[in-house]
Amino acid sequence: MHQMPGSEDSGSRAAHVMVPHRWRSARILEAVWQVNEHLVSALSELARLGSVSTVIVRQNSECLRRLDAAGCMRAARIPVLLLDLHFQSADWWRIAAGLNGGGYPATSSDSSLPADLAAELTRETLIVSWLAVRDTPQSANLLIGMSDAVASLLGELTVQQIDRVAVQKSQELRIRWQSNPEFWQRLLAAGQSGSAEELCETHLFGLQLLGGELMSGSS
Repeated sequence: MHQMPGSEDSGSRAAHVMVPHRWRSARILEAVWQVNEHLVSALSELARLGSVSTVIVRQNSECLRRLDAAGCMRAARIPVLLLDLHFQSADWWRIAAGLNGGGYPATSSDSSLPADLAAELTRETLIVSWLAVRDTPQSANLLIGMSDAVASLLGELTVQQIDRVAVQKSQELRIRWQSNPEFWQRLLAAGQSGSAEELCETHLFGLQLLGGELMSGSS
């Protein structure tokens, strides 16, 4: 049967409707993956060096030592930033950014990353977070686990203010869910195995954890 001139069959209509388009937050997601990969690769290197001061390295040293570059990349591709800098606390950010006219908050941190590594990762984390809230604010919730109040504050800061926080508060950087050994065991094991099913299940687990944090933070 010949097609009428100017008409379209269902296949061509579907092809027209389903033209691929780039998700607006895609570049933020890619940046999140890069920071995650830096973290996971660094943890793997710490394990090889026998440095167990970081709890995740201490609990997963054998798996981290075996994790090659491809495994680090696979583990890093969870759609959640694996680092946190009080992204649920607007009060902390008001003081840290000097918006209350006071000094920086003196809070304890359970991070045990080496100082140089913490400084590098803090700067990378804040750059990605600042770009997210200014470019595609919804990605700050979905990818970074940031409350709306913190996103609003962060989006108003200057580059100089962000840099000051990065320099002075890197010891406050925390590895996300480092007190949840199940998450990190599953993530690193999935990265090592390369199992698509295990990786998908771990991604969902991480998103559930993040959703619980956002829900409790908004209540």
